[in-house]
Amino acid sequence: MARNTEGSNTGSKCCRPSSEDPALLLTGSHSKLDSTIKAILRKKVFECLEIERSHSSLLARIKLLEKHAADSMIPSGLQIQCIKAKGQGAEALQAKFDDIICDAELKLLDTATDSLRIDVEAH
Repeated sequence: MARNTEGSNTGSKCCRPSSEDPALLLTGSHSKLDSTIKAILRKKVFECLEIERSHSSLLARIKLLEKHAADSMIPSGLQIQCIKAKGQGAEALQAKFDDIICDAELKLLDTATDSLRIDVEAH
């Protein structure tokens, strides 16, 4: 009662497709190369998304700083601590200090906006 299995698939091992056959590679076989390409593409897509997010964030910051400049308001991070004048003629000296500080804060605001514009161009 010996079986003749020469012509049938029963009992034989499943054969993997040859990697040299290009038709099998193009039909969706899952190989190490496919997962590698998939990982590279995924990484590139996430990089592009991150660049878009940072770009839009920079534009929003520029818009906010320009709004502050138009309203002559200085954000708290760019404010310079007040200097108190003492002694004779303190009122005149205090007015000069306040003018100098106000000009410096506006220059800081302009410089921060320019720096963000440079970063946008770099992206």
